[in-house]
Amino acid sequence: MRTKSLAVVLYETRKILIGELITVGLIVLVYTLLDKFHYTVITGSLLGAFVATANIFFMGLSVIKSLDKSTEAEAKKLTMASYLLRMGGMALSLVLAFKSPYFDGLSAAIPLLVPRLIIFIASFFENKDNFSNTQNGSETE
Repeated sequence: MRTKSLAVVLYETRKILIGELITVGLIVLVYTLLDKFHYTVITGSLLGAFVATANIFFMGLSVIKSLDKSTEAEAKKLTMASYLLRMGGMALSLVLAFKSPYFDGLSAAIPLLVPRLIIFIASFFENKDNFSNTQNGSETE
């Protein structure tokens, strides 16, 4: 596996994780202010944050693996299989959250919707020089 590519995937995953943990805190705060707090809010939002972060991580890994495929058809097949598995996992986590008495469904769904927003907000705080040094360079490994 390409070391520099994996470093980028881990870097982006860490950004998502930090944003998701902030989101969990905001969800708990809002539920508390609305006097609707229950322990299921924490378990639900943590479930959603875990699934959203795992989705980004495995998406990055599938991109790296698809680059190593010898044909475009093999790369597309791998990417599509990864997509279907990741979306299936997200759907199963939502079903679990809404059907189980141990999770709050809404607080589990919200973290699944925020990774794109996290990436957008994080781009404003990004050290462009450091990031370009991480991404530039040859991928000959």
